[in-house]
Amino acid sequence: DISCVQMALKWILMHSEVSCVIPGAKNTKQLEENISASELTDLDPDVLKGVKIIYEKFIKPKVHHRW
Repeated sequence: DISCVQMALKWILMHSEVSCVIPGAKNTKQLEENISASELTDLDPDVLKGVKIIYEKFIKPKVHHRW
């Protein structure tokens, strides 16, 4: 199992346009969790499809116009 934080960071890292992610951490546990995301295998294609559907429906309409 992976945390939501790890999944989000791995999703970002899987984009070829991204060379690094600089997340915040308030303690050592959060830092370790963030670092471990880079060591995860790529997310399952079905998971990526679900993330894309959620992004397109709920997030993109609210933020995409800002880019």
